[in-house]
Amino acid sequence: MRVLRMRFIYVVALLGSLFAADLTALAQTASATGGGNPRRASLRRRSPRAGAGRRTAVARREPTTVTPQHGVPVTVVPPPAPPAYLYGQAQVTVRGNEDPVIRLGLAQHGPTIIEFPASDNFFAVHPGGSQIVTYDESPTLATDHYLVFRAGSNFLNGVSEDGRSEARASISVQMQSGMFVTFLFYPVRDVARMAHRCVVMYRRDEVVAARRAAGLAVNLNQTL
Repeated sequence: MRVLRMRFIYVVALLGSLFAADLTALAQTASATGGGNPRRASLRRRSPRAGAGRRTAVARREPTTVTPQHGVPVTVVPPPAPPAYLYGQAQVTVRGNEDPVIRLGLAQHGPTIIEFPASDNFFAVHPGGSQIVTYDESPTLATDHYLVFRAGSNFLNGVSEDGRSEARASISVQMQSGMFVTFLFYPVRDVARMAHRCVVMYRRDEVVAARRAAGLAVNLNQTL
């Protein structure tokens, strides 16, 4: 009987020590997690892992490309090229050793006046066809310093609506100094796009010196 009592006391003491150890471990766990409820502590420990899982899922999404529903493609249009001929009021400066080719726009109902230096006079004018481009034949041509050109009746035949056609007539003018100028006339339908006045500027003495150096005739109005 005494032996059984001793065993009972030993078992009770062992269970008491085990229970006290469990209580100590639980108290330490609650202190580490900031609360006294082990269940709450367990939930707090698991919640960061759940949040991390959600963040990982967001990070793994594929990027989506947003296309504007009302976007309209834009086409870059280069500016139109300038015309190959002169129009409006123009001035051309020529060096003494040059034989210029001057391109002018000409309309059907408008004259083009070309002026030359007062120090030089006309020696000859070589026109093209009279039905294409004509010039006013002045009785005082030898002492004049300007020419007047007009479009002939067939000047605009076969010309496109935009007027960007090739030259229709060529007229050559030679001055008494020897200066030789070629005029190319381009047909235009709008008189606002034609050359109303063109001034040809050069120094007569430079022309004479350059032509003499090249072995060409000068002072063409004089008898050699």
